Amino acid sequence: MSLKPLPSSLRGKERYLIFKIESDTKFGLGEVVKAVWRSFINFLGEQTVSGVNPWIMGDLFNRDKQVGAVRVSKDYVEDARAALALTRQVNNHDVCFHVLGVTGTIESARSKYIRAID
Repeated sequence: MSLKPLPSSLRGKERYLIFKIESDTKFGLGEVVKAVWRSFINFLGEQTVSGVNPWIMGDLFNRDKQVGAVRVSKDYVEDARAALALTRQVNNHDVCFHVLGVTGTIESARSKYIRAID
């Protein structure tokens, strides 16, 4: 017997924070995930992070452009923006995370921000 998925009316609403990493070094997805999670937990604490439910979207991360997206709960967008902006180091290299925008769908994240960056 398989589990039935929740109907969309019962699922939590999500937003996608599109970010760009400013640094002299190129980073892989794993390094960025560790740094972002560390920053979220240090700034927000474990209890709030469970409500934010952050997820770095691996298929939206571009290593060459250093652009990616974090999926967060709709109610915690501003907290997630602040935690992302406070990420100062990735793998012991100084970085600056710029939030380029917030979208409601993956397709708009791709078309408006990720494909548009040259």
